[in-house]
Parts: sequence; C-alpha cells; structure tokens
Amino acid sequence: MKLTDQVGVVPLIGPSYVTRLKNLEIKTVRDLLYHLPSRYVDFTHTAQIENLKIGEQVTIVGQVVSIQSIRTKRGKFVQIAKISDGNANIEAIWMNQPYIIQMLPIGTQISLSGKLSFWGKKRIFSFPQFEKLIEGRDTVHTGKLIPIYPETANVSSKWLRSRIIVALQSIESSELEDYLVKKTREDLSLIELQDAVNKIHQPKNDEDHILAKRRLAFDELLLLNIENNLERIKWRKNNKSPVIKISTNEAKKFIRSLPFKLTPSQNRTLTEVIEDLQNKFAMNRLLEGDVGSGKTVIAAAAAYASAINGYKSLIMAPTQILATQHYLTLTSILKPFGISCTKVLGGEKNTVDADVVVGTHALLNKNYDKVGLVVIDEQHRFGVNQRSKMAELSANEKHPHVLTMTATPIPRTIALTLYGDLELSTLDELPKGRKPVTTWLVPPSKREGSYGWIEEKIEKEKIQVFVVCPIIEDSENETMLEVKSAVEEHKRLQKVFINRKLGLLHGRMKNKEKEDVLTKFKNGKYDILVSTPVVEVGIDIPNASIMVIEAADRFGLAQLHQLRGRVGRGERKSYCLLLTESKSIKVTSRLKAMTEIKSGRELAEIDLKTRGPGEVFGLKQHGYGELKIADWSDIGLIKKTKSFADKIISNQVAYKSIFDYYRLKKSEY
Repeated sequence: MKLTDQVGVVPLIGPSYVTRLKNLEIKTVRDLLYHLPSRYVDFTHTAQIENLKIGEQVTIVGQVVSIQSIRTKRGKFVQIAKISDGNANIEAIWMNQPYIIQMLPIGTQISLSGKLSFWGKKRIFSFPQFEKLIEGRDTVHTGKLIPIYPETANVSSKWLRSRIIVALQSIESSELEDYLVKKTREDLSLIELQDAVNKIHQPKNDEDHILAKRRLAFDELLLLNIENNLERIKWRKNNKSPVIKISTNEAKKFIRSLPFKLTPSQNRTLTEVIEDLQNKFAMNRLLEGDVGSGKTVIAAAAAYASAINGYKSLIMAPTQILATQHYLTLTSILKPFGISCTKVLGGEKNTVDADVVVGTHALLNKNYDKVGLVVIDEQHRFGVNQRSKMAELSANEKHPHVLTMTATPIPRTIALTLYGDLELSTLDELPKGRKPVTTWLVPPSKREGSYGWIEEKIEKEKIQVFVVCPIIEDSENETMLEVKSAVEEHKRLQKVFINRKLGLLHGRMKNKEKEDVLTKFKNGKYDILVSTPVVEVGIDIPNASIMVIEAADRFGLAQLHQLRGRVGRGERKSYCLLLTESKSIKVTSRLKAMTEIKSGRELAEIDLKTRGPGEVFGLKQHGYGELKIADWSDIGLIKKTKSFADKIISNQVAYKSIFDYYRLKKSEY
C-alpha cells in the first residue's frame, strides 16, 4: 500500500465509506494517516472488578457470563452483559445496540473501558468501550491512550481507529522513509518520521504523542516555509517591473518637506523600499507597524518616487473612512511637489487621471495606465483574489511594485512564516511626540465613578471621548445578553451625560451618514462618539483623548490595542478605559496585560497563547488554511523550521529528498 493510493484500497473501506470520508478531506491513504487525533482518552488504568470505584475511568478484563436485551418502562431497549474476572462480577449496559448480543456470546473474553456509575440503585458499568480479546493481538479501543478523531456522519472515532491501524500495518515502510538524516533529527530534537506517524495514533504515554505531534508539526511548518520561499523565487523570476530610480537629492528633498523627523525604523524601512523600487523585479514587501507608527509616510515616499519617474500609484484601503483619511494625508504631503491625488470610493464617479489614486475595493472596477506602485493597507482584510487583482490593474506589461501594510501586530517570527513569500519591514517605534496612553481596567463597582471623571475631563480640558461597543443592537441570544450594543448604549449615555452631545456610528449606516458623523466629531460638534469597532482603523481625531471600551473581554488584545491607538494623537495626556462585567480571573488577568504592556507585538504573543491565532491575523482571510497539526503559539518550533527552510533554499543543506518527499520540483520555480 502506498501513501498516494486511494483510501478505498484499505481493507473494509467500501464505496460508501469512501464517499463519507470526503467530508473529512480524506481521499488517499496519506490523508487517512494524517487525519490526526484531536484528543486522547486515558484508559491505561486497569483494575479488578472488586476494586472498582464510582466515577473512576478504568479498564477491566473478563469473560461474558450472560447477555440479554431488555425493554425499559419507557419503551427503550438496553443490552446488559454480566462480566466476570474470576473473582467478582459486574454488569455492563448499552443503549439501543442490539448487535452486541451477537457480537458478545457467552464465554467471550472481553476488555471494557469506561466508568462505574449507578443505574437506579445498582452499580453498573455504563456504556463502556469494548472489544474482544484475541491472543497475540493488541487492543485498539481499550486499555491504553485512546485517540479521538474529528468525525463526520456515520464515521465514528472507533471506526477510524480500526481502519488507521490496518493502514499503518499495510503501508510499505519505504513510503514513510525519513527525509531528515539522523544527525539533523538529533540537532533539531525530532523523532523519526515513521515513529512519529505510529506514535501519534498509538501512543503508549503522554510523551509519545507530544514527540509525535512535534515532529509532524515540524514537517507541516517546513512545507509552508519551503513553499513561501519558492513563491518568492517565482515572483522575482516572473514579475518584471518598472525600474523606479530616486536620487539622494530627491530623497532628501522629500524628507525635508515633512513636518516631523523620521524615526530610525522609518529611515531604515524607507531605505529598504527605495532599494526594492530600483530592482528590475517587482517589490513584494509587507510593512508591519504598530498603530500610529507612521506607515502612511512610507507609502507617500514610495508614491513620490513613482510619480517623479512618470508612474501612477494605487492605494487601496478596506473602508471608505480609512481611504478618505489616506487621501487627505497623501494630498497634504504630495501636493507641494505638484503630485496630484484623487479618490475612488463606492458609488463615486471620480476621474483616475491623477498621479496617486486612493480608494476602496472600488479601485478594482477601473483600468489604469502606467501603474508603477500598488499599496494595500490593512492587507489582511482583503481576500487573496482581491490582492492579486489589485496587482494586475496596470495596463502596461510590467508588473507594478507592491507594498502591503498592516497595523495588526504579529510576532515577527510568525509574520516571516505566514507571509514568507514577502519581504518584511517593521516599524517598531512611535513618532516623536506621541504620548503613551494610560490604560485602566474598570470593574462594575467603578463604572459610575468613571463617568464622573469623564464629565470632569470634558468640562475642564474640552476633550472628546470614544465609547466602543462590540455589537450594533441588543441580541436575543442568551450568551450575548450582557454585551453592550452601540444603539442601546448611545440611548443610555444620553441620560448619563445630559449636558453633552453624543454621536452614533456603526457599520450599517450609509457611507454618507458615516462621513457626516465623523466630520461633526472631528469639528467638535459631538463630545462623545458611541461606536462599534468600525473606528478600529483610519480615524484620526487629535482632540479625542479618552477611549472607553465596553465589554472589553469580547475583544482580542490585538484589537484592543488597535482601538487604543485611536487616542493619544494630540498634545494632551490620553487614557483608555477597559470596562468588563466578567468575574473570570483568566479574563481579568488577560485584560490586565493591556494596562502594563504598550507593545502591540508583545500583546499579540499573549493573544496567541490565550485566544489562538484568529484574533491576531485572521488566517482564513490570508488564504492559508489553519494549521492542522502545528500551533501558531509554538514560536520556538516556527523559528527552527523557518531557519531550516532558508538553509534548504540557499543550498546550505541537501534539499533533494525533501522536495521529493513533498512532491515539489525546484525546476518549476
């Protein structure tokens, strides 16, 4: 049996099961063997029947003394078997499984795993896992660590266990031949591949499945990194771009025109981008920077270089609010150089005859001549197809340079793996003059006091306030009843702040309504803006210096950090208040991290460990499926695989067997 064989070659997997297994994405023998357990049940503890205790999870071995099917008072059929181990007897019970009568005739040697409980007043072994004992054959479902697999209709974990064991016994040993030599495995602290595949399905103890998962996770991450590296090679080979040159004098002229001094990381990133623009192959760079770190000025510099070389720049943002903000910022920076800007938003019929075109996904509906640069902001919010189409909008034959940007904090090691086909630049400082935001965790007992403090701040300092709620309207869902809604909170706060003007902003409003609300808030017409997380990106209100986040426990730390970045943009001291009704120690300790840590990247790592990757960078939107084996929080293993993949590509280690193993051919790249 080979890994590439269709799964139907495994004994007792007939056509109907082949169809069912497709729901689990199992089509080949390899798919079956790499359908890994989601958890294990510990049936390793064995005991004599006379020593059984109520509620204890245990395995017993004995002989079927009697077995019958009886009908209960409620009309259900139960199967009851009396089991003896020679010293004592116990009854086992199953519900609506009449086939057990034929499977377990009197005299059958049997192993059962489960818990002792009461049935009425009688002690009984309820609904145990069971299997016949056959001399010379190990048990599969009892007496050990039992793997529990992801299931689908009419495909149970018990059935999967039995078929996987058969496949493991039938597979040719050469099929699982390790592509890593012994020395490399030792250096990386990894077990042999065949050993890992066997132990993940048949672990003798916890250490077995931990070592097995680590090895298979390494393989999964290595494949991802190899593919990313090869994609980078293919990009450079296939995407020839316009050479955009900028002299030292022109660069200095641009930098001197800015109303602020660039930070060291902005200078470093600007150098990296300018070097990329002068290459014959297209730039494909990810710019990761914390909220307010100054990513837009890097995009402006690249657009400036593109314009003086006679090329257009396209800047795409996920929302009209953010696109408008970019349009205003870029216009103010580039207008002194005679570089024209326009914006293209949904429903608008703007001309695209400008040096810099800023817009939402509406940009995708137009054609452009001589595009030298494409900038995609908050790139994780666009699908893969949208980003690809954006990069293909130029009517000229050469591929435009592509700069993607994100303020979502991602640990650097993970960014290099997740976006490994891109070069990475990081802005890790805030511009001079940006004051850190003081963050407080506000329990229910201090809510009213916080309102009085906010009122005093508005009165004395004439500042403005954001209040962010996780949902738009109240939900009838019981689990959401205590979560604040923007609409209801807006009504409630009007009664709290009776002398203040309150605005309301949420995603269901029409674009014109949103712009009107934000314009009024920016012009001081509202003291308090109650909003959903629509204000997470692209809102720049320097006079807003208090951010109140309702039901803060409903947000990931990365998103809370983004929201906190909406304040602290002016001269005044700024504050972020995290309000929560949660009494969970785990929740409050996670939120307390916000009060102590200012770095988005550090918060992202905490998010990874406590909430998983979805809250950090939205894997599904990136185009990679979620990892099936590895864990994004295992940064140490990610570093190892990234380093090893880089050595493979640079020919520092032999790569042929690895490419063969993954069915990858270097010649294709």
